Amino acid sequence: MVELKSSEEMERMAASGRIIAALFQEMASPTGAGGSPWIRPGVSTLELDTFAEDFIRSHDGAVPLFKGQYGFPGSLCTSLNEEVVHGIPAADRIL
Repeated sequence: MVELKSSEEMERMAASGRIIAALFQEMASPTGAGGSPWIRPGVSTLELDTFAEDFIRSHDGAVPLFKGQYGFPGSLCTSLNEEVVHGIPAADRIL
């Protein structure tokens, strides 16, 4: 069954999409630590997760969707190289 969304629900979905799009742009732009993009060799997935959570929460009322879902501890699901399953962010998981 298809569940139709209200105008308010559609706007909330669009607003969340704009936040995530801005997050991805910020993570790839040269504004991270030392003037480098956040996504670069040597950065841990935990550092990315912390940045993402702070960025999302800096928007009025926004919270990371993954955090706490079925016990998932992170704000990001991150895969390294050829991993098939998304990984849990950790200090020792380095890009």
